[in-house]
Amino acid sequence: MNDLTQNELLKNFIGSEKKYIHYCENNSKIGFNWAAFLFGIYWLLYRKMYLYAFCMLVIATFLILVLLLSGINQHYFMSACLILNLIFNVTLGFWGNTLYRNFALAKVKKYMNNPRYSPEFFALYGGVTWGVPIIVLLVYSLLLFMGVAPLLMPKPQPVAIYVIEFG
Repeated sequence: MNDLTQNELLKNFIGSEKKYIHYCENNSKIGFNWAAFLFGIYWLLYRKMYLYAFCMLVIATFLILVLLLSGINQHYFMSACLILNLIFNVTLGFWGNTLYRNFALAKVKKYMNNPRYSPEFFALYGGVTWGVPIIVLLVYSLLLFMGVAPLLMPKPQPVAIYVIEFG
């Protein structure tokens, strides 16, 4: 169906980012990924690694539920959440490039074994997207606002009811 080599398909899948193409082709070290460190799960979504993002979200949710059910103090809970986020982001910073290389190579090998559609369509399957991370960020912000807004509302004051009896 097509005569493209693995490296050509990899270039099409990754897109125009030369550092990733060189890194994936030569299996060389690329260093710390600052974008993955700073944006975490949104970087995974940007790179179209949806399964990894979902797994990270499930693990984080599980750990947060464990913290909530443990009855931890609210101050310590917030600190624990920040530490958990930092651990996830540092891990992605160090391992994000390797994760993306393995992801891209697996997609290319899968396509080479069973090329069901054109290489041009395969190139659209790869690359990056802004839409999904932005939508997830908006939904997350909305859910966060819905969860935090009731905590910020003033507590209702008890109302005294006077009953006047005639007779």
